[in-house]
Amino acid sequence: MLRISMQTVQITLLVWITLNTGVILAQTQRQPPFFDEAHPEIPPVIIDIPYTYLSKIHSGSGPIWQGQASDVKFIADRGATLDTHCRFRNEGQIEIEIPINRVVGEVDSNGKLISAQKLIQSGLLSPTASLGIPIYDVDQPKEIDEVWFNGIRQGNLMGGDGIWELNRFEIPIEQVKFPQRHHLGAPQPAINTIIIKIDTMSIEPTWCTSVDWAALSFKTMSPIILIQDAYLDEDFFSRYGFTDLLQQKHLLFDNSINMAVNTIKDNGMTLNSYINQLIESFGVDSIHLITHSQSGLDAREYLANYQHQHNEKLTVLSYTSLGTPHNGSVLADIVMHRAMVIENDRHQFQDSPAFMETAIQVSGLNKQIPDLTTSATALFNFINIPRLPSNSIINTVAADADSNNNGQIDRDQPDEYFELREENQPLENIDNQTEHSRFVVDVPYQLLRHTTQAKISYKYQLSAPNQSRHWLATLVDIPNPVPLKNDVWVTFPSAQGQDAITHYTTHTASFTGGSSKNHASIADIDVAKTVITWLIELEKNTGDLQ
Repeated sequence: MLRISMQTVQITLLVWITLNTGVILAQTQRQPPFFDEAHPEIPPVIIDIPYTYLSKIHSGSGPIWQGQASDVKFIADRGATLDTHCRFRNEGQIEIEIPINRVVGEVDSNGKLISAQKLIQSGLLSPTASLGIPIYDVDQPKEIDEVWFNGIRQGNLMGGDGIWELNRFEIPIEQVKFPQRHHLGAPQPAINTIIIKIDTMSIEPTWCTSVDWAALSFKTMSPIILIQDAYLDEDFFSRYGFTDLLQQKHLLFDNSINMAVNTIKDNGMTLNSYINQLIESFGVDSIHLITHSQSGLDAREYLANYQHQHNEKLTVLSYTSLGTPHNGSVLADIVMHRAMVIENDRHQFQDSPAFMETAIQVSGLNKQIPDLTTSATALFNFINIPRLPSNSIINTVAADADSNNNGQIDRDQPDEYFELREENQPLENIDNQTEHSRFVVDVPYQLLRHTTQAKISYKYQLSAPNQSRHWLATLVDIPNPVPLKNDVWVTFPSAQGQDAITHYTTHTASFTGGSSKNHASIADIDVAKTVITWLIELEKNTGDLQ
């Protein structure tokens, strides 16, 4: 009698289970997930396996999946005619809707781009959108399944018997529907319709097919957010041609942010609210920031303390400052010193030129000034710079107001501060009343040019006629080793963030001589040309144009 040990039985059973499990698994994996026309009696098998090579689990059982949706890639993964059994012609055509909520440009009543070709020629938009559709069981050449996009035939499906295959079609961008921007909320998505007409050449329904999902992707430029200083209105960037060039290039931008005259800390918090609203109105997940004067510091406050809260939905691709006092301004120091000594019985500004007090009065004292002193910005930089996002490109622009290089600011031939008068009513009033308004502008220009620091000192002295004792405040100017170019408010080193953000800066530009700018005209069309070049280059390397 043959005696079989329990151990032998266990081993034999284990081998049998292992071998047959492999066969069962192999058969399961080869099993078509939907009806096959050769075996209509087999019920549909819907397998939801979390394939390890997928970037995320998706709806349906197809083994092909290509990435997450984004603001340039829109995916329809669910629908009445998606993830079905193998579908025959008599069951109706396959209809897929892909909604796009990304604003690209002005559109007509049908959602088609009005300036598509101009956007393409400017390098701001891909000429086609790529349509990807994974298809199951297309029996070529006998089976003809037509693909239509927004009513226009694009071609036929390609595939093989019982297999999945990813079909791609390049759709002319003029055929794609995009939404119109709504400033008060998210844009209404534009619906792009894909129709697959099944088995169009057979007399009787013979062949079937199935679709798991559909994706539409394209390349385009991220919008630009313009932030002007608090004492300026929303037309500031328009007055000197900056937005004119943006419009000529068909770039998307917004210049609606109106900052209050407030501290950097408060304005950073305000920007957190504004920017969230703006990205929603464009339907995007990346933007460029262009700032002027103090708004550059406000934006840095936002980037350091708030932007990281929105990393999952927003990337600030670049930050560009125009005439921002990254290292503060000696003028702010003097305004603050004057405010401190003005309550004394007597005070003087030692070794300062005439018209100093008038110039200071034109500058004014408000909630911004304390934050713009050289000492305040030094502390701000110490705290702020290490916290700036590492993935945001930093650019700076500096300017000198002396266009004819004669070492002073002129009123006529050339008029080197016309734009400053346009932006400053007190200065405009002085200009209308006296021929000496040039000196009111030249005084701060010379001060910034020749003064590295302004200090205040006090001494206790007697005053006539009663020989009473009181404190005398004296403002002392410490000269620069070399003259510093400046835009009448910010010097080159401060606008470039010397020894502060220069180590983190990708691009910097300086406008002098024939291309000189003052603190207002630094936001003109010439500067726009330079900045736009930077931004498009960045988009092609790491943005939505890559």
